[in-house]
Amino acid sequence: MSGTGESVFKPLLGQGVGYGVVVGVGFFFAGVMLVLTYLQSKYSDTSPSSSEEFTVGLFLYSNRVERCSKGTVAERLAQCEIGGAATVNALTGMSIEAACMLLPVGIAVYVIFGGLRATFVCDWSHTIILFIVIYIFVFRTYGTSPDIGSYSKMYELLQQAGVDTPVLGNAQGSYLTMKSNQGLVFGAATIPKFPTYPNPLSASQASAGLAAPAAAAVLMGKGGAIAVLLVVFMAVTSAASAELIGVSSLFSYDLYRTYYRPQASGKEIVRVSHIFICVWAIWMGCWAVILNKAKIDLGWLFYVQGVALSPAVVPIGLTVTWSKLTRAGVFAGTIGGLILGMCSWMIGCWKIYGTINITNLALPYSAVCSGLTGLLFSGILTVGVSLINPDNYDFKGTRAIARYDDGPSAKPIPSDHAWEKEPSSPSIEKDGTSENGADKNKDRVSVIDVTADLAESQDKDTEMRKTMKAVFKRAAVYSVILTLIVMFIVPLPMFFSHYIFSEKFYAFWTTCTILWVLMSGAFCIVLPLWESRTEIAHILGGAFRSMTGRP
Repeated sequence: MSGTGESVFKPLLGQGVGYGVVVGVGFFFAGVMLVLTYLQSKYSDTSPSSSEEFTVGLFLYSNRVERCSKGTVAERLAQCEIGGAATVNALTGMSIEAACMLLPVGIAVYVIFGGLRATFVCDWSHTIILFIVIYIFVFRTYGTSPDIGSYSKMYELLQQAGVDTPVLGNAQGSYLTMKSNQGLVFGAATIPKFPTYPNPLSASQASAGLAAPAAAAVLMGKGGAIAVLLVVFMAVTSAASAELIGVSSLFSYDLYRTYYRPQASGKEIVRVSHIFICVWAIWMGCWAVILNKAKIDLGWLFYVQGVALSPAVVPIGLTVTWSKLTRAGVFAGTIGGLILGMCSWMIGCWKIYGTINITNLALPYSAVCSGLTGLLFSGILTVGVSLINPDNYDFKGTRAIARYDDGPSAKPIPSDHAWEKEPSSPSIEKDGTSENGADKNKDRVSVIDVTADLAESQDKDTEMRKTMKAVFKRAAVYSVILTLIVMFIVPLPMFFSHYIFSEKFYAFWTTCTILWVLMSGAFCIVLPLWESRTEIAHILGGAFRSMTGRP
């Protein structure tokens, strides 16, 4: 029994619901993905048995580009699904250990059978459900909820929350301000329906990711709990499936094929990828259990992830954008930035909080000391070391990455030096015959065919590079504008002025947020369908002809 003032999250659903979602819904989506994969294989030209179709993604190609341009650099991966298990446990009482071990099972099934395409399709289907649930909560909160139901009521509740449980470091302790020394704060009104009432969520519960389940329980009771459970499940499976594909690609291509079996065929790569997916799925569950037993929650992982990954941001970005970058610069920036970041992490924790322990290391100021130090010095070291003896890389090697599949469709991409490598035949004589008496015209026709193919390939490559440059420039402009607005132009003036939202400004802010969510859903749900309309029509047409017996 909990003591006075201690926050206890009361499960709203039975353990059976937790197991039903984790196992039942997981295998339901696995079955759906298997059916879609079968239709794709039968009625289109793509097949998950192809190694490039099964594994290729940005994660894989970025590593291969890295290796082609700078050699083999140790790749990093840091991801865990412990937040999902904590939410399932809080809402249903299901064992965290069981949730950690069962979550990857259904994911591994459809990833093994469907590969990368199944991951994309699953992400899209999960996105639909995510946005539907978000829309339900938005309209429930500001439209039909008897406890809130309007902008003005939510504004009153947030004002009262700032009085009852003020936020340390916020302007006047308010939840309605950008002036927050602890970052963005999720606020919830303390009303009798709150799962931990009469106490607010504890810091550990908020750090474990339980703010959203708590708010859902307030708004919709068991229905809200089920909705959040589905949302968390969708988010975890989407992230985990991408991680499984990424890790299997890393091991099968960058380790197995590079160092152990350089002549491995496409089918062998797929088989090895299946093995790595199974092994990593088991490891994901075990690692999540280990972290849970060590009392490491989602908030701690978020902070430490920034500590570990910040030093790699600049070197990786420059790898594909700066021709003067050198291997020594990549290593110096990544390793040096990591070491300096770790040192500042420990020193900052000691100087600011007095003691170095797991809890203090994940506090905001400790993590910021490390993240900023690692990011800044990794950039300085990467650029500085590279400028000592700059490279002059032309990125031709990255454009000549070959396909590894077997069969007629798996043709290597010709390199930019193909003209120089094409040997001349000494057997072709001036009289028009070769050494064995064959007509030299046959050889000439063969050379002309190869020359034409190479010329066509180079033309396509040139055109593709022009297209990619145009897309890159457009994306860069959009990204810079959006980053400036979201990270500087809007929040910083309000932060430094200690502005606290008025009711009218809060209504405007919330309206903009709702419009943003509506537009995001439209883009994420409708655009993929529109872009894939030809392939979808082809598959549906093939299935219809098979069912009706038409040719």
